[in-house]
Amino acid sequence: MRETAFSYLCAISKIMLDDMAEIIPTIVQASLYTINRDDIQHKTDKQKIQEFSRDSDSEQEEEVYGRVEAFDEKASAIHCLGYVFQFCPKLMIPYIEEISEVLMKMVQYVEDNVRFECITAINGMTLGINKLECGENFEWTPGFENPTPIGEHTQQFLEKVYFPTLSIVFDTEDENDVIERMMQSLIDITDELGPAIYQNRLEQILVLIDNLLEAKDPNGGMENGEGDFEDMNEEEEQEDIDHNETVLANVTELISAISRVLGEDFGPYFEKTGELLFMHLGENYPMRDKSLCIGCLAECFNNMPSVLKKCFNEFYSKVMDVLKTEKNEDLVRNCAFALGT
Repeated sequence: MRETAFSYLCAISKIMLDDMAEIIPTIVQASLYTINRDDIQHKTDKQKIQEFSRDSDSEQEEEVYGRVEAFDEKASAIHCLGYVFQFCPKLMIPYIEEISEVLMKMVQYVEDNVRFECITAINGMTLGINKLECGENFEWTPGFENPTPIGEHTQQFLEKVYFPTLSIVFDTEDENDVIERMMQSLIDITDELGPAIYQNRLEQILVLIDNLLEAKDPNGGMENGEGDFEDMNEEEEQEDIDHNETVLANVTELISAISRVLGEDFGPYFEKTGELLFMHLGENYPMRDKSLCIGCLAECFNNMPSVLKKCFNEFYSKVMDVLKTEKNEDLVRNCAFALGT
């Protein structure tokens, strides 16, 4: 019932906007109560319950249990706060510090769906704050030297909440869906807020991107130094391959998004990232990797013609080599797009 109520409040906030003023304090209070409620139980509890179990790989850590409904309510409450903040930022701004503190704590919570919704909420808050400061019709122009400014409070939120959350996720997260959601969130705010979000952060983000590209194993997985899929069954192996393909898709989409917002100003920072994208065009990499990276390189070169001039011959040669050996429709389409760049 509580979960349904939070979903209803999300739906009406998009319609009522500032007319939500009278009930905002109640929404925030109920959401924070649900989020902060202690729903964790332990294996030593005598009473059998409907349980969620997240087994640890370490034998020294205790298994954690709790009611599935309780975790779903937490996730819904977090989603509600972020959604209402995005559409009613003027009403929610007085609660920004309290909500931010709770979300940064919950992004390391035991249940992955709760962590997933923390990222969604922080994404919504970022967009809501900038809408409050810069208006609904905010538009940016490409370029890094004098980027279209975003709001002061938006920059502060990025500095104190958004990017620290990103660091937490990539340092500690082990659930595929949560990592993928963080990547998609960064793509979203890049497209929405433009080049200003990368002021004093571009090199840090490129290190993350380059590390993910370097970790990609030609056999379809992410190298972990533990023998790839040696200890996995067939279903787990396929799930891991699917995840790593999704990560690569998100990485290449993010690189393309950065090239769109920075334009030619991305060129001086692109050398290592470009080399790693070229690496994935090698014959030992799977067809999907080649397709994603050719499409990404083509879009980057479209946004940075000066970079294409420097490596046109190599790029053309790589694309033609791929066309000679691969006949997949999506890959051929991306090669055609690349040749038309």
